[in-house]
Amino acid sequence: MRTLSSVLLGCAAVIASASSANAALVISSAPTSNVTCGAGVCSATAANAVLNAGDLATALAHGNVNVESGSDAIDIDVTAPLAWSTRRTLTLTANGSIAINATVAAEGTGARVALVTGSDLTFTGGSLDFWSTHSHLTINGTAYVLVADLSTLAADVAAHPTRAYALAKSYDAGPDGIYAHSPVTTTFKSSFEGLGHSVSNLTISSGDQNVGLFALASKASLRDIALTNVSVATTVVSGQDVGTLVGRCDGVVVSHVSASGTVSGYITGGMMGVFSGTLNDASSSVAVTSVNYGGGLAGSMFYAGPAASSITNGRATGTVVAAEAGGLVGSVTGNITNSFATGNVTHTEWGGGLVALYEGGTLQRTPIESTEAM
Repeated sequence: MRTLSSVLLGCAAVIASASSANAALVISSAPTSNVTCGAGVCSATAANAVLNAGDLATALAHGNVNVESGSDAIDIDVTAPLAWSTRRTLTLTANGSIAINATVAAEGTGARVALVTGSDLTFTGGSLDFWSTHSHLTINGTAYVLVADLSTLAADVAAHPTRAYALAKSYDAGPDGIYAHSPVTTTFKSSFEGLGHSVSNLTISSGDQNVGLFALASKASLRDIALTNVSVATTVVSGQDVGTLVGRCDGVVVSHVSASGTVSGYITGGMMGVFSGTLNDASSSVAVTSVNYGGGLAGSMFYAGPAASSITNGRATGTVVAAEAGGLVGSVTGNITNSFATGNVTHTEWGGGLVALYEGGTLQRTPIESTEAM
């Protein structure tokens, strides 16, 4: 089989590929085609191009490689596992999006990954793993500090709340025991990138005012993380905000996140207690119990300042039991689009399959399948 080493000497692959329905350079197990390489750069020469993952790994053993979608392929999709153990740099440069749908593993200490996107970065069943936190990651020019556990994340955010952080690998919080406070108590003000990883078995039992993986987030970005089998139980205090991901968000962008488990508190959401900002592509299968507002995704959503808060492509399937209970959100001021809820809703005051109390904004294309009970 031809290796990318020979391709890098100047051979161009010219076999047409139909491996992707959309215009994309696909890093896969198929033979390299419609890609030309030289001087450490591999570029697509057609709308549908393939770069063999084994060929790319061979090249990374010997030098840095920049994979470019060019104007023909537009996107880059990773559909086959890729790993390298050297300190070489892998750069993925897409005019459009980068979709990582398999495990990409930077196994070498000091390895470097640079991701440059014209639109979005997504992880669907895939992840970007770093075996060493002494490796390096940049996304669209922003350098991320790699962390491997929650205690390191908490300490780093406490010291530098405006730096960007990324989770190097999936983390099991079960052995940490029961947290008496949110793992990250300092108000987070930058970007947290989960890289397609999960935080599992996190257990919090607290009487604090704001409770979640992050207690508070302001003007921050939280994305590409799954919280699985999370348990958040609180000693309820008036005005308390509780969620699995964040207790209270102010002007925050949340993208490509999911949560499962149980959560309880005063104002309570399956993902966020109180939320303002933009949420896109979020799913929750969290059982929510709330004294006040409760929602499958958020307990309360309010106006974010110059622009209205919004939820797009939100999904909630967990049960909600609250005084004011909504399958998706308890109380809303903002816009909800392409979202739905299917969990049973039980309320003592106001309730709705999607929203308990709607105070302003728009609802568009939001099928309601929840069962409401008094």
